Parts: sequence; structure tokens; C-alpha cells
Amino acid sequence: MGIKISELNELVEVNSNDVIPVVNTKNQATQKISIENLLKDTKRHIVTANIVTTTITEGVQTTLSVRELCKSGNKLSVENGRIIIGSGVSKVLVYAKVLIDTTELTNNFLYVMQNNIIINRGDGYGKYETLSTPGFLVNVQEGDKFTISVLAGTNASIYDGSYITVEVIE
Repeated sequence: MGIKISELNELVEVNSNDVIPVVNTKNQATQKISIENLLKDTKRHIVTANIVTTTITEGVQTTLSVRELCKSGNKLSVENGRIIIGSGVSKVLVYAKVLIDTTELTNNFLYVMQNNIIINRGDGYGKYETLSTPGFLVNVQEGDKFTISVLAGTNASIYDGSYITVEVIE
């Protein structure tokens, strides 16, 4: 692993237990920071999962199964079509988007669920539309499960580009 050190302007090989000097720009004091802590503090834990289910039956709230699309870190996972919260996580940022095509103009609803309880929704009226939720913060604990579901006024199809993303905040 290489880290660019500004004075040397080159990559230097370091071990995770090495330390580097860091100068505080306010008081010019020099501190030593371990590489392991530096990397730990900058690592993001985020997972985006796309939709597996592609058809919706009129008037039936349908939970959409998801599969992992991309992931960073190890605090989140996708199991059995749901995003699962790992240990040490207390708050996450969640957002979702579904591209839906119905057989006629109708009301459509996207629900984000935590442990099978609706915690946010996006809705719209149309034949072909994007249902989405803005990013929102949720308190969580280990083992919590996130899913999304859709309710459409007519039979509908869900298209590629539909997803749910969960990112660890705390």
C-alpha cells in the first residue's frame, strides 16, 4: 500500500502499524498517527443493491428482492434479498429509486422498510415514472434488515436502474 507524503511527493510503502508525523496547521504541533487508524477513519461502509423482482401485481404491495451491485467496507451485507446491518453500526443513510411502468395512469408507491416496518415512502401518479426517496437517516442495530416494496394501481414492471443504497454514518 502506498501513501503520498507531500514533502517527498512520492509513494512510500508502509505497514499498517507504522506511524507518520502530521503537523497541526493551527499550532504547528507535530503528532504521530498510526497508518491503521488513518485508514480506519477514512474507510466507508456502503452497499448498493439492485432489484431482482421485475413484475408487480395490481393492488398488491410487493417486496422487491435485491442483489448486491457494489459494496465498500464490511459493516453491511446483502443476504436473502435484503440489506443486513453488521456489528458496530448505529446510524445509516438510506435512499432508494424504482423505475416503474404500469399498464395505465395510476397512483404508485415505493416503500422503504426496516424489519418489515415502513419507514419512508416515495409516491407518484403516472404510467412510466421514477419513484424515489431522498436520503434519510435511520437509527439501527446489528441484524436490522432493509427492503423496499412497491404498490401499483395496475399491473406493472420494474426496470433496470432500480436500487436501494445504505451507507454507514455511525
